[in-house]
Amino acid sequence: MGRFRELWHNYGMVFLGAYSTVYLITLGSVFEIVSLKHIDAKSAVDYLHSLGVDNYVDLTPIATSKAGNFALAWILTKFTEPLRLAFTVTITPSLARMLGRAPPKKPRTPSGPQGQSSSKAAEGAGGM
Repeated sequence: MGRFRELWHNYGMVFLGAYSTVYLITLGSVFEIVSLKHIDAKSAVDYLHSLGVDNYVDLTPIATSKAGNFALAWILTKFTEPLRLAFTVTITPSLARMLGRAPPKKPRTPSGPQGQSSSKAAEGAGGM
C-alpha cells in the first residue's frame, strides 16, 4: 500500500490517466475478442459458473446479446486487474518523465561514513 500512496503522491493524474487508458484498451480488446467469437461466450459463462461468479452476477443473459458480450468482457477484464496494475505502476514514472510531469529528482549526497573514510585515507596517503 505504501508504494501505491507514493505513486499517487508523486504522479497523481499521470497515474490515473495511464491506468484508465490501460483499462479501456483491455476492456475494448476483450470485448472485440468476445464479439468476434474468438472466445466462446457459452464456454466462458460455464467457466465463470465453475468459479462461483454466478453467486454475485446473473450470468444467464450474457451469452445471447451485444450487451451480454460487453458484460462478459467487463467480467473477464476484472480478472486482468493484477496485470494491469503492475503494468501501470511500471510505466508511470517513464510516462511522467516523457510528459514533463515527473517530480524533481532528489540530489545525491555522499553517505556519511563512506565519504569520510575515503577523504581521511586520501589525507593519510598525502602526508607520508
